[in-house]
Amino acid sequence: MSVGVSVEFELSNLGLIRDSFKMVSAIADEAPLKFTNQGIYARVLDLSEVSMIDLFIPKESFDSYSLKEETLVSLRTSDLLKFLKGIKGGEKSKIWLEKNKLNFHMMGGVTRFFSVPIFQSDTKELPLPRVELENSFITNMSVIKSVVDNGKGISDSVEFLTRSSKVIISVESELSSYGVELSSDDNTISDQKLKDGSVAKYDLNRLSAIIPSAPQTQAKISFDTAKPLKIEVELPGGGKATFFLAPRVE
Repeated sequence: MSVGVSVEFELSNLGLIRDSFKMVSAIADEAPLKFTNQGIYARVLDLSEVSMIDLFIPKESFDSYSLKEETLVSLRTSDLLKFLKGIKGGEKSKIWLEKNKLNFHMMGGVTRFFSVPIFQSDTKELPLPRVELENSFITNMSVIKSVVDNGKGISDSVEFLTRSSKVIISVESELSSYGVELSSDDNTISDQKLKDGSVAKYDLNRLSAIIPSAPQTQAKISFDTAKPLKIEVELPGGGKATFFLAPRVE
């Protein structure tokens, strides 16, 4: 690495960076990044302290990854995403952190380069919610997205309910409703661990920001009565994102 460069890495799939920061942007615009010997971490809490993302991209996801020392900085996701909207999957990219900028050099057809400002961060690492959730299951994110999309305009909250061996996710008002019923019998959930009668409600607007930002693949969903919703999803290019959403108290 050159003098003044603290972190440098290369990858063939820049979509991994774009998709990761798209998820972070669903929580907050400003994101603290922690570069370590294991990889890149981002743990972000929204200003109202209702939703959180815990993101990790391991160094094995990159073609090369060099680090002089553990580094903590912050950047605005909007600064980064505006340059990454039109990227193609086959572009080989070199990314490095130098002084007050995160630099990108993309090679594939027309060589492109850009940089975004970074800020020194003295933010203490946020603790993860310490809760035991008695309900968990695996389903496709598109199932949750269907409830979120169809529930807009009906209510501002979405309900998760267990009934026997089924999970019911619904949005309801006095005039209309929409929901899905999931069970292993119809192969819409798997690896389920359910406690009958559990029920919790969550903010539909916040969930409608989180769900579309994540890969529409299999995800592990966990919840419990009057406790946070937890969504765990693997990133196609390597890594993992975990979302937390506080329950609504009515």
